Amino acid sequence: MIVYLAGLDCTPNVLKRWDQPYKPYVLISYYHYWKYPKDDDIRWMWEKAADVMVDSGAFTVRERMSNAYDWETYIDSYAKFIVKNNIQNFYELDIDNIVGYDRVKEFRKQLENATGKKCIPVWHITRGKEDFLQMCDEYKYVALGGIVGNKSKDAAQAYRNCFPWFINEAHKRGAKIHGLGITGMDILKKAHFDSVDSTTWSTVWRYGRVTVFNGHKIVNIARPNNKKLKHYEVLGDLSFNEWVKFQKYALTNL
Repeated sequence: MIVYLAGLDCTPNVLKRWDQPYKPYVLISYYHYWKYPKDDDIRWMWEKAADVMVDSGAFTVRERMSNAYDWETYIDSYAKFIVKNNIQNFYELDIDNIVGYDRVKEFRKQLENATGKKCIPVWHITRGKEDFLQMCDEYKYVALGGIVGNKSKDAAQAYRNCFPWFINEAHKRGAKIHGLGITGMDILKKAHFDSVDSTTWSTVWRYGRVTVFNGHKIVNIARPNNKKLKHYEVLGDLSFNEWVKFQKYALTNL
């Protein structure tokens, strides 16, 4: 299983400082480059990474924008970014809850026509079982969304219980499957996705928490009470390196 390390768009210097022969798998969000277009040349990442997977930024966009937003312009900009940086694995705009699924499918085709490549469609439960099966018939790489941001623990757990079915059905149809934002070891030992991603390695910046790999799983080292964290850059590099160890472990053990 490939564990993509997400969030490199917000912390690109971590990858720039990476000087090991092993090339990690990374995932970035286009939202950052849409917001800061001066940063949109990321061709240098291919010298550091084995693969650069790109999320459309839809999760952030749907939290901050509305149906009145100019999605046509966003898609055009996203497509140019994909082509410019030779991105092979990139996600559709899964904004069903804003524009409706029919419009999302139109956006999907528009994006594919503009890039000359097939995107990775992101299945949500509202699309229904048959749509998932059809996706797996038509695409070689599909993804499951809807876990990150799910406010109902019972609904999220019921969804997790179905992961093996989704994975088996995708593989039966010759498709690889990605679990968005899924890196809990209890899940990964039961649900053998082809790839997953996580931003947890970067929690040192958000929560002052360092994560390390103990040889079998990632464990958290909390910031001591009443202590201020210093040297974020050093600790960020440390956490990234520990997650690369986990990435290597997952490639052969999960």
